[in-house]
Amino acid sequence: EACILMYVTKTTIHVLQDCYVERVHKLIATNPPTIFRTFYNMIKGFLDPVTKAKILFATGETGRKELEKSFSPETCEESVFGMGASNLKPFDAHEYYSLPLNVSYDEKL
Repeated sequence: EACILMYVTKTTIHVLQDCYVERVHKLIATNPPTIFRTFYNMIKGFLDPVTKAKILFATGETGRKELEKSFSPETCEESVFGMGASNLKPFDAHEYYSLPLNVSYDEKL
């Protein structure tokens, strides 16, 4: 069973980094559970160095500073080191999933 999981993991990595090259600019996980980092440490040896450089685990003060390079704290939720912007629309899953794919959640139709 563990061999199947490793095979699926390697196949997924291959598809994402070789078949969808340059689709992701940066992947940021803010305050992820420990299991995420543990799993990443197990598979990072299979990742291409370019792909590996795009992955950031943002935790603590270092993570906050790293996020501020790309995002303004005034426009981010508190859960991602933001200041809890009052202009953010409350999330509604039903509304979100009913939107066309070419419209962002906060965009007015």
